[in-house]
Amino acid sequence: MTVNDPVVRNPTPRELIIIRLLVVTGVLCILNFCYFFFQPQYYGHPLLFGLLCIILVYGLVRDLTLWYYYSAITVPETPPLEREFTVDILTTYFPGEPYEMIVTTLKAIQAIHYPHTTYLCDEANDPYLRGLCEEMGIVHVTRTVRVDAKAGNINNALRQATGEICLILDPDHIPEPDFLDHIVPHFQDESIGFVQTVQAYYNKFDTLVAKGSAQQTFHFYGPMMMTMNAYGTVNAIGANCTFRRKALDSIGGHAPGLAEDMHTAMLLYREGWKSIYVPRILARGLVPATITAYFKQQLKWSRGTFDLLVKVYPRIFSRLTWRQRLHYVLLPLHYLAGVIYLLGFMIPILSLVLSEVPWTGNFGYFLILIGPILFTSFVLRFYIQKWLISDDERGFHIVGGVLEILTWWVFTLGFVYTLFNKKVPYLPTPKEGEDVTHYSLLLPNLAIGVLSLAAVAYGLWRDFTPFSIIMSGFALLNAAFMFFSIYLAFAATNETGKLRSKLPYPVRFLGRHAKRQLLWSLDAMTLTVRKLAPVLLVGVLFAALTLMSIYDREGFATIEAIPADTTMTTTPQLGIFYPAAPTGLSSLDQIDQLEVKLHTHADIISSYIPWSGSADPAGELAQLRAIAGRGSVPMITWEPWVSHFPDLASMPGAEAEKRALHYISEGHFDDYVTEFATLLRSLDKPVYLRFAHEFDNPDYPWSAAGGNTPKDFIAAWRHVYSLFQQAGATNVRWVWNPWKAEAIPAYYPGDGYVDFVGLTCLNYGPLFGEGASVSFADLYAPFYQAMKKIPTEAVIIAEFGSLGSPAEKEEWTVAARNTILDRHPEISAIVAFQSAFDYNVPPDGGEAVLDWTIDPKLLFNPGTDAAPGHISAPVHWSSSTSISRVPLPQRPIRAVGYKKGEGWSTHQYIPSRSNLEHDFGLMQRAGINTVRITNPGIYARNLFNIAGEYGLEVIMNFWIPETIDFLTDADALAELREQILEKVRENSDRPSLLHWNFGNDILSRLADHHLQPTLHAQRVAYLNWLGQLIRDMKAIDGHRPVVVMLRTAPGLEQLVDEFKLLEGPADAMGLIVPDGVSASRLARLQERFGERVVIGEVGVSELSSLPAAVVGNYAVVTNWQNEWRKTKLSFNGLLDFRGRPTPNYASLAACWTKEAPEPAALPDIAILPPALQPYEGGEYTYQALVTDGSGGWRPVREEELGTLSLEWALVKLDPYGNPIALKMLDEGSKLKLHMPAYHLRYEVMLTVTDGGYSRSVRSPLLPR
Repeated sequence: MTVNDPVVRNPTPRELIIIRLLVVTGVLCILNFCYFFFQPQYYGHPLLFGLLCIILVYGLVRDLTLWYYYSAITVPETPPLEREFTVDILTTYFPGEPYEMIVTTLKAIQAIHYPHTTYLCDEANDPYLRGLCEEMGIVHVTRTVRVDAKAGNINNALRQATGEICLILDPDHIPEPDFLDHIVPHFQDESIGFVQTVQAYYNKFDTLVAKGSAQQTFHFYGPMMMTMNAYGTVNAIGANCTFRRKALDSIGGHAPGLAEDMHTAMLLYREGWKSIYVPRILARGLVPATITAYFKQQLKWSRGTFDLLVKVYPRIFSRLTWRQRLHYVLLPLHYLAGVIYLLGFMIPILSLVLSEVPWTGNFGYFLILIGPILFTSFVLRFYIQKWLISDDERGFHIVGGVLEILTWWVFTLGFVYTLFNKKVPYLPTPKEGEDVTHYSLLLPNLAIGVLSLAAVAYGLWRDFTPFSIIMSGFALLNAAFMFFSIYLAFAATNETGKLRSKLPYPVRFLGRHAKRQLLWSLDAMTLTVRKLAPVLLVGVLFAALTLMSIYDREGFATIEAIPADTTMTTTPQLGIFYPAAPTGLSSLDQIDQLEVKLHTHADIISSYIPWSGSADPAGELAQLRAIAGRGSVPMITWEPWVSHFPDLASMPGAEAEKRALHYISEGHFDDYVTEFATLLRSLDKPVYLRFAHEFDNPDYPWSAAGGNTPKDFIAAWRHVYSLFQQAGATNVRWVWNPWKAEAIPAYYPGDGYVDFVGLTCLNYGPLFGEGASVSFADLYAPFYQAMKKIPTEAVIIAEFGSLGSPAEKEEWTVAARNTILDRHPEISAIVAFQSAFDYNVPPDGGEAVLDWTIDPKLLFNPGTDAAPGHISAPVHWSSSTSISRVPLPQRPIRAVGYKKGEGWSTHQYIPSRSNLEHDFGLMQRAGINTVRITNPGIYARNLFNIAGEYGLEVIMNFWIPETIDFLTDADALAELREQILEKVRENSDRPSLLHWNFGNDILSRLADHHLQPTLHAQRVAYLNWLGQLIRDMKAIDGHRPVVVMLRTAPGLEQLVDEFKLLEGPADAMGLIVPDGVSASRLARLQERFGERVVIGEVGVSELSSLPAAVVGNYAVVTNWQNEWRKTKLSFNGLLDFRGRPTPNYASLAACWTKEAPEPAALPDIAILPPALQPYEGGEYTYQALVTDGSGGWRPVREEELGTLSLEWALVKLDPYGNPIALKMLDEGSKLKLHMPAYHLRYEVMLTVTDGGYSRSVRSPLLPR
């Protein structure tokens, strides 16, 4: 085996397929990246985004260029030599080059086996070299007229040389004895103009500069040049290139220039000559070992390459093949990297100085987009290293990459010199590592390093956000690269071998061991990538598709989430059916009295509404609205009695309540059902609908006793469900209520049609004598077993009660309640059947009417004396210790909830300085002087500082998890307490801080998780914890008020009195004002509790309707901008999703400032959906409408829009009708939309805007 081994071989067909599949994968990843990255909604600051686009486009083109040069690796076979050629070998000498080097090279040339004549082209006419040449039998050539630098020197010798083949060697390149044996046979093909071999180096490990410089050539002289074999674009490298003399003569000899070898090859290709690349190391030379030598070399090549592109390429373009044309455009791209690196350095610097971002997408999303490209490049790069020339060339080549970055200014200088046609003197690359680096060569890098550090310091001080931190990371990385040039600049420290020799032996031993391990790891990685490349290819595609489906903001069809403000209760809700007379409606007066007496609240109020010939909107809607308005959820038992309907002639038996379900499923009652669905939809609040309950109870005609089959029931249920969905009644929760457990399998209509299983658990036992009572556990057991066969898990006990004496009822109720709480978490609600007017007496019951009433305390408040005087207050809340109260300021506090920065990783808004300045400026115009922030995290500094710059004060809001157990979660409470106190310590010195605030009403919300008596104990524990926490806060910051929020709901007064809330350490109580709370109610609360009760959270419409006396000096509007999170939307902001003021903004400004900004005169708009049957994937057209001036609507015409624009968006809803995702669509008066699956869970939104203000409307996808 000779020194030239191992010799690379051609890739097998399988290997070539893998390479090309990897390339195709990379191209697809690039297309995917470009499609999503360049979406308009992600455009950041115009200048920064433009610079970023230039850098990314260059990087992607460079990747494509590399992959292009990997796609057709070809290794030519050396043909047998069938004829002899005369050969001349030329090398050069320039004054100042070391004698030892040239002597070594001349001796090696003379040792070449193949017959040849050696020429030394001596620019110095050196006497020593003349004598040496004479002694060695070498032709010494010199000249007196020195033109065209190296090329002129070579051409001068060619005038004397007569050989058919001409090998040109640099004086530092030492050839192998068999050099010509592998080269000359290729010239038997008369079309071959030159043959190139590998340019290898024997000093590549001497210094870091030498190592990095060599690393930059490994792939070029490996797979890239091998691919150029196939493309007919092999580069001529003057250090060791062999030419046909006839070819050189055809272009007038060796071409001049700074890149004379590239120039020569271009002219040879122009004349139609071909080339061969032999991937063998047949000579080794010197690579620049110092930073000075390297910079000189790269400046010469950069200037020369650009010069050829500008001056030579256009003249020969038409005579090149298309591959050659492409080749000579792509080659200068390498040196254009200097300009690109400069732009890359400037992006983080400018971003930090301007407090702007180039791209507004999530950084993680960017990584998901770019990741597949990087991974494909990684796999391809390691796979392709199989065709590197020698094993020691494998690796990551980090030093070479860093060295290229440090050479940015040299490349750029070559580019600029080309633009201004400034000449660079031709100097051969220094051949000895003795150059002393002048500091001036480091100044460009040091300047960028210093600028980067200054930008980091200034940028983080001015705008402290995750995005500025990311940009600071890039700037610091750039600075580290730049300062690394100092290390490379000095030969004493740059010689790694000397450094190692000075280290202690243990360190050297460990270093050698680590190096061996690293090399072994690289070998293992390379071999692994080679073997697993197809698997990795599939992995890249799968990972890209999977991650894009997860993180892609536009692909929102897969988003499924419960909105953040929807909390699943952990204990049953409590409800009641409580009629005052034998009707189906509960008496709200009686329920009010019950709640006051027991200090409780009915979560559900049950009503029984039979079907009739027409709905009674006035009566039924008034009752249902009253229930919803008091904070309870209506539960309607909707009984399909049909005999009273008109036009029953077409429905035989219906007049006798026969086959009602069949006729319902056939659509005979659609008008009534739709009318009732519309009535429920208008409530805009949740409703439990218990349709055709106890469908297997023969006492009801919608059972089998009325001629109805299970199939009829399922068809009727699904039909009614569909009509409700079409009517938009998505607020309805469907309660499916069997009578007996045996009916569950046959009558279940399907999981998609049922929200809750309703059960009737009434104990009739005492009606039949002593000992006949049936416990709740026994009543429920068969249902519990049967429900395991169906997917629906949530259960509502829709009728709960017992007959018997008061003692029997108490015993049964207490036991039932304990059974539910201890054993059945699937039961989400209990509705007490508190009726004394039940005339449905079982046979042999012996009673005319049944009385199910119990003492409500047994269900709602057991084990606690209901009298407030007997309930002890929390000791840490209303402590006897004196409390120092801090009153709220007497000046007007006009605040708004500001949620940007809250959960920033899932938020689509960036609270950067520019966005905050935009928002705070609009706030000032609207009369807002305070912002309330919650959990700002890393954005706290920005929010406080910039708010102060705009004269705004800040309310720091804390949010307490509503599911925490205040009796048992000691560790969680301690951690939460410390987190809050830490925030108090961090922010108490901020001058713009107004007061502290606890934003959610835990006291009321605990009822969603606990029943009495645990509820009372939880409330006491909560107030004890909160009271002590507030006292600790005041110990840190005793001059700012603390406000605790309470929801304005039924029972609020009782809560305040019961727990002596105004006697605690909180300085004020903020009222959360939901829809429907009257001004008189708020006035009564303020009159009763005084100035320490303020408007803590209110919507704009509610605020606008309140008298100034009620609003007082303090009010907080709920939300500044429509929320847009990954799984949550809101439409209650003063700004729309794009940050433009809405009518809410104008209304608030009119309330809070005398000089309210004039809102734009935007027209009222509406949406005309298509009146067609829904078909998934079908294209449907939506038309924008405006008022016609006479109370009607007409289509918008494009020509009348003027400065207005119409924007369409698609809104996705969760199963409960809450908006969870948004997708921006097209603009214009019409929208063409492909109908999504489950169209009832989408809405289309139309926005009209003049660029300043906007107005939006939403509509279902199809008419209702």
